[in-house]
Amino acid sequence: GNTEGLKLAAVSMDKGYTNENGEYQNVGEGIIEELRENKSVEWHFVKDEKEALAGIKDGTYYAAVVISEDFTYNMYNMFTEEVEQPAITFYQNQKNHTWSDYAKGDVWGNNLLFCALAGVLWYSQFFGLSLGQGFLQDSPDLLTFSFCILMALNVTFSNVWGILLKEWKGCSTKTITILIIGLLVLIVSSFLPQLLA
Repeated sequence: GNTEGLKLAAVSMDKGYTNENGEYQNVGEGIIEELRENKSVEWHFVKDEKEALAGIKDGTYYAAVVISEDFTYNMYNMFTEEVEQPAITFYQNQKNHTWSDYAKGDVWGNNLLFCALAGVLWYSQFFGLSLGQGFLQDSPDLLTFSFCILMALNVTFSNVWGILLKEWKGCSTKTITILIIGLLVLIVSSFLPQLLA
């Protein structure tokens, strides 16, 4: 749909994180900078979560994006410590009556259909992988390599599909460039060992 003129509030409460090497990172601020370059909607960058919610309540903003204060810390430590998942909260203005969309039969039908389809596809890929792995029991390296290829193809095809459906429309040139480089790295790394062998 047309999002021109749509007012959205955004704020990062992220305190950042200094790693063991003394390097300071703040992923939340990086996300805010990316949003500043996104011109597909009218972003308003507020000082805190309270201001964002007040703007939603009085109808100033259609919705708000709030990045949690421990976002960077949790992102860097989610695999090594028992921390919460990095969280970005999306608040929506109830006055615009968009919640009623979720009660429509065709919306429920589409959601159920695509959720079921996603579940079947997700299950079938691992079912196929398990069948193939039966022929690779004598080679642990190939077993690992097959899973890596599967994950790489998941990421590649989902993002290529997103590009074709213009889901990345409105993103900065820098973002698109990084996306394409990442996809190329995934594709090359999946088949480079065989090429080198």
